[in-house]
Amino acid sequence: MAKLNGTSDLKKMGNGHAKEGSQNGKIVTYFDEDDDPYARDADHSKYWRSLQAFKPIRLTKRKVPAPIDNANVFSFFTFSWLTSTILKARKGLDAKHLPPLSKYDLSETSKERLTRLYNEDKEKHGVPSIKRTVFRYIRTRMIASAIAISVSVTGAFLGPAFLVDRLVNFADLSNPSLGYGIGLVCGLACTEFTRSIFFAVFWAINYRTAIRARAAVLSLVFQKIARLRSLKDKSVGELVNLLSNDGQRLAELIMFGGILFGAPFMLIVTTVFCCIFLGWTALIGILAFITFIPIQMILGKTMAKYRRKTIKITDKRVRMMNEILTCVKLIKMYAWEKSFAIAIEKIRDQEKKLLTKAGFVQAFMVSIVPIVPVMSTVLLFLVHTLIGYELDAAKAFTIIAVFNAMRIILGVMPQAVKALSEVFVSFNRIDSLLLMEEMEEYYIKPSSDEIAVELKNLTSAWDAIEKIDITKKNPKRIEAGNSKQQPANDDNPEKTVEVLFNVSITVPKRRLIGICGSVGSGKSSFISSILGHLRIQKGSVGINGTLAYVPQQAWIFHASVRDNILFGMPWDKEKYDKVVAACSLTSDFEILPDKDFTEVGERGINLSGGQKQRISLARAVYSEREIVLLDDPLSAVDAHVGKHIFFECIKKILANRTVIFVTHQLQYLKDCDEVVMLKEGRITEYGQHNELMTNKSDYAELIDNFYLEQEKENKSHTEVVDTDLVKKIIRQRTISGGSRVHLDDRVSLSSSIASDSFKASGSPTHFRRLPSVRSIASVEAEGGVVFTHDYDDEVEENEIKGEKAERKPAVLIQSESKSSGSVSGSAYLAYFKAAGGYLLTLFLGIAILLQVFGITLDNWWLSFWINQGGACINNTLAVGNGSTTVSTTCYERDPNISTRENISFYQIIYFVILIITLVLACFCSFFYTRSTVGASSNLHNQVFRTVFGSPMSFFDTTPTGRILNRFSRDLDDLDVRLPLILNLFLQQFFFLVFALITMIIVFPWFAIAVAVLAVVFGFIYVYFRSAVREFKRLDNVTRSPWFSHVTSTIQGLGTIHAYEKTQDVIKRFGLLMDANSSPYFSYLCSMRWLAIRLDCLTITVTVVVALFVVFSTIYPQVLGATSASFAGLALSYAITMTGLFQICVRFSVETESYFTSVERINEYINDCPSEVEPGKTFKKPPKNWPQNGEIRLQQASMRYRPDLPLVLKQVNLVIRPKEKVGIVGRTGSGKSSLGTVLFKLVNLSSGRILIDNVNIDEIELEDLRKNLSIIPQDPVLFVGTVRYNLDPFSQYSDEEIWKALERTHMKNAISELAEKLEAEVVENGENFSVGERQLLCMARAILRHSRIIMLDEATAAIDSETDSLVQETIRDVFKDCTMLTIAHRLNTVLNCDKILVMDDGKAVEFDEPSTLLSDPASHFSKMVLAAANVQDDDDVIDGDEDDVITSASNELNESREGSHDNQAYNDDESSDLSSSRVHVKIYDNGAYEKERHGTKF
Repeated sequence: MAKLNGTSDLKKMGNGHAKEGSQNGKIVTYFDEDDDPYARDADHSKYWRSLQAFKPIRLTKRKVPAPIDNANVFSFFTFSWLTSTILKARKGLDAKHLPPLSKYDLSETSKERLTRLYNEDKEKHGVPSIKRTVFRYIRTRMIASAIAISVSVTGAFLGPAFLVDRLVNFADLSNPSLGYGIGLVCGLACTEFTRSIFFAVFWAINYRTAIRARAAVLSLVFQKIARLRSLKDKSVGELVNLLSNDGQRLAELIMFGGILFGAPFMLIVTTVFCCIFLGWTALIGILAFITFIPIQMILGKTMAKYRRKTIKITDKRVRMMNEILTCVKLIKMYAWEKSFAIAIEKIRDQEKKLLTKAGFVQAFMVSIVPIVPVMSTVLLFLVHTLIGYELDAAKAFTIIAVFNAMRIILGVMPQAVKALSEVFVSFNRIDSLLLMEEMEEYYIKPSSDEIAVELKNLTSAWDAIEKIDITKKNPKRIEAGNSKQQPANDDNPEKTVEVLFNVSITVPKRRLIGICGSVGSGKSSFISSILGHLRIQKGSVGINGTLAYVPQQAWIFHASVRDNILFGMPWDKEKYDKVVAACSLTSDFEILPDKDFTEVGERGINLSGGQKQRISLARAVYSEREIVLLDDPLSAVDAHVGKHIFFECIKKILANRTVIFVTHQLQYLKDCDEVVMLKEGRITEYGQHNELMTNKSDYAELIDNFYLEQEKENKSHTEVVDTDLVKKIIRQRTISGGSRVHLDDRVSLSSSIASDSFKASGSPTHFRRLPSVRSIASVEAEGGVVFTHDYDDEVEENEIKGEKAERKPAVLIQSESKSSGSVSGSAYLAYFKAAGGYLLTLFLGIAILLQVFGITLDNWWLSFWINQGGACINNTLAVGNGSTTVSTTCYERDPNISTRENISFYQIIYFVILIITLVLACFCSFFYTRSTVGASSNLHNQVFRTVFGSPMSFFDTTPTGRILNRFSRDLDDLDVRLPLILNLFLQQFFFLVFALITMIIVFPWFAIAVAVLAVVFGFIYVYFRSAVREFKRLDNVTRSPWFSHVTSTIQGLGTIHAYEKTQDVIKRFGLLMDANSSPYFSYLCSMRWLAIRLDCLTITVTVVVALFVVFSTIYPQVLGATSASFAGLALSYAITMTGLFQICVRFSVETESYFTSVERINEYINDCPSEVEPGKTFKKPPKNWPQNGEIRLQQASMRYRPDLPLVLKQVNLVIRPKEKVGIVGRTGSGKSSLGTVLFKLVNLSSGRILIDNVNIDEIELEDLRKNLSIIPQDPVLFVGTVRYNLDPFSQYSDEEIWKALERTHMKNAISELAEKLEAEVVENGENFSVGERQLLCMARAILRHSRIIMLDEATAAIDSETDSLVQETIRDVFKDCTMLTIAHRLNTVLNCDKILVMDDGKAVEFDEPSTLLSDPASHFSKMVLAAANVQDDDDVIDGDEDDVITSASNELNESREGSHDNQAYNDDESSDLSSSRVHVKIYDNGAYEKERHGTKF
């Protein structure tokens, strides 16, 4: 077999027919060449490979990598091919120790076949059904499985039916023959071995079928998800839940569903035999069995109904959990943890009620199954004896043995019925997904080869989101959208929300098209229409070329920085370096711990918004795709970087490509070839910038409002310093009576602050806070959307490796911990405590013990009754002295108990025991369900509170999929699987204990055999237990990566589709699926590995008991005489043990394996770090704190983790009450870190922060955060309604909400929605533009009325006109607040009272804007100069920058002096000055001049 390591080997082979699979999570490639051991399979029939396993001896020299494919029939049914792995388990197992999957078990192979069958079903029936397809997919193997279970059932029937009767009669023989007795024992052994072997074959077939079907269905589902055009009403949580739980239910159906074939067969055979053997009364017992089957079906349907409802609630909970994990930073900053915990607990309470109902039905089914054989025999024997028919020991215990054989089948029936009922719910959910619309060929070829994009009369729409309120009996569907709703009709079957109307545009190749418009005008929808994400209502989209896409909110996946840029493309150093420089990433890479090999966390968690956006842009540039769609790529970067990117990247590197450039940075539109103006979903203007300015229409007004003038034709370039804006601010402040802060009031900065010029390559602390060094394999293990590459430049890679060797790498995403050894006792204790306490648990255990004892007692009583015999047939009458004493001694009684004189006594006791047992079963079911559901709910609430009480560092270093795995799959184990398996285990265990006690009482010498067999069992069990535990843990650990992969893929669907990477993420999912299938399959097979060996032990027990019957009959003086009734009782228990012992042990191991889920949850409860130092006491802040809003930072230093460098360095600041502070600095200079320490997301390393003279370290986090507000850079909206997003916990009136919307200029947009405040908001707020989302977040902050508010690039995605209005709103609404504004666009902070310049974690400048601008050498002056310089970087500025700044600052000083002289400054002057701008013109000769409105002075 050719095993390739990485892409380079693939290239060397140059073979296009390679097929990849997964071996222990690594890529394994099977080639269709001579070295491929599977290549010759094509020469045989499709069943040839499977049939090889039934050969007694395998002489094939050509071995395949999967040991199961090399197994002979003995190795196949005994699972001996797994023995070597199990023996290694005691030392611990890793993925590399697992046997590789067969080529035929790989997800890709399975998916291909299922896809073909699904398409055939679609052709045949029109509407395809996954149910029909899956049943066809598994049909042949299930027929083989049905044959195996039928043979097994026959073996299970023959022993009790024909041999127990003869062995019991043998015990009554007066002259027994040893040979005859030994023959009966050998016959019993043969039937038992037949039963065991074919039962093992049944499971061997089913397990492999389940693995294939599970992989096929989940791969098909993921393939569908990856190809979806729109998620519509499907949330990430719902899809993750579908993949995690519904796939498992399908596997369980296949594994246990075959029992549904064996049970009817067993029932028919048993009915015929019992009627012949006992007479028509046998039908009474059979009827009890038959009656139980429909009861089981009814209970199954009832359980399915509750499960359907539960799944909907579970989806809602998991979806909300995913949303909370995604938005955890905002939730913490708003101090919403308790509120969201209450919301989650309310959902969990709904789920708990349904789980309790379904659990009770399930527990009752489990409890009643072992009672059914007893109930059948009780009713049968009562009627039989009441009528007077003959009943002796041989007949009675033969019937009991036959019914107990049926019990083995019925014992697994609850799981089969449960799986069948639940899988139909899953099929419906999968069908609803598979019938959704995929991304298909939506575009046509443009009318000319020179046209890149051509839209003709295009009207496009988003799908309306339909949400169902499941709490109502008649659910109401709610359509969500933010535009005109189109009703469904025959021609328009899908409800849609139209957003673009009659758009026609032709974009020639190699042109730069600028797109502008206000918030909600349709800019992003324009891009989405080109990408095919919107539904085309009419018109057409023409595309000629490949697409690259930079979304407004960058999609970054968990991998290295370089892999995020390359995105599957080969690495070319020269091109790569050029792209990195053009996207202004070079300086960022220099300070990264591993340069561009540094690991990026999920969703780019350890990157700033600007860094994520530039990496996303670099991905598009590097891709060399012909059409580049840029959706506002400069919104998250500062002006200097934005200018560099526009001219160096967009204008230069992308000059030969077609670029559609959506932007709110309107200063760049004049440099575009054409400009498109959008308004309310329509193109209102389209043409060159000069033409549109001449038209004096909407576009010209927009540009005028943005203070841009038409660029002059000469080669001079304009630098803009908005001095008049500063004049206006100073005058307004003077008129309003506000005291200006004088230079003397400035905070004295540390003497260590350098006075040199501002450096372009500041130290980005966003990278420093979570550095990491990990191999690509390590990242792959976490399920990131990884694209590996061959890096031809070995020198650079070796350089990186050399650096790594010199220091100990800091790991960002820690590998998931995998416990070793037994499940810790603390996990069991935690579960029992959560279930209601240790006493209640003990009480429940005793109740279940009594229930099982009742079942055993009934059989004991029958044995006692039979042993008492019938009527006396040989007695002696004795008369005492006188006539008062007469006694009768009976020497022999009729074996027919129906002739007994006082038979009613025995019958009443027999029946009463049954009734008591039934009552105990109901009692146990009720309290057991309440305890187990209570346990899972209590653990859920504990882990929720613990996880969300953890610091942000925990969420930064822990993938969302890993946490979500605890709240979905692990919790599902606690909710559904653990209660079932634990209940089954307890019942089987207690039954086996009573069975062994019975056999030892009947045959005391049997205790020696039990002791010997116990030693053998212990040896086997020790190895097995270690192996199954390791397999289960590996199953849990390998499940998290594909959770993360699914989440990441769904979040980046738009980007994945644009770059045509759909097949890559599908292939990646297949590899992760195979990596999980390997330990899961090993886990299942290890169960049967033990079962077949335990069957051998229990068959030995049966043979020993049968031998004791034979030898005690022949040699009673040696072994002691045994009555036929007790011999029959011992034999019936021995035969029952044969099947139940291995089931019991399997259940015990499964119980332990499911307790690993408890262990994983308990691990989070106990080991998650806490935001609050344990045991620390806090003070209560004064009432109405903070009243003023003064902030003091005193020697404040902070590092994100102990092993990382400081990101804030001895910062000393005093921010006065109501002061407006603009915070500026290069990306990574420490701006956002100030917010981090202010909100105490990370504690200070030294120093302190005082707010209104209260040390924030001394108060509760909730008291701190609920009194602060933040408007984040990335807007966060939750699934729900508009009202819910503004006021999640109903604290404000409608009037207050509408007022907040009005102030953020969103009132009209929300009013136009059909449901207004109740309008649905879909996941991530995707039915609103990013700008609208930012405005809604601002309205949310306005409602909080906080004294201190932080704006983190709050208006980055808003158009300039709305931005101007919003800035006025901010000044008005927050005039009495202390406001900290982090901004890249300097004009948004020029009106602040002070400017704080951050550089390398230090506060290098803190003063008024005018004061800072008056010093040409100040950092801020140079930033303003860089921002104002909109020239092409190809030209060189030779002018004297100091003179320019001095001139500008003189203007500021004049304005400042005028503000003192003229106190009568009025609003009219203000508005006139607001449109006035000073333009500094720098010529090549170094001269400069200023002009205002074209007039030189």
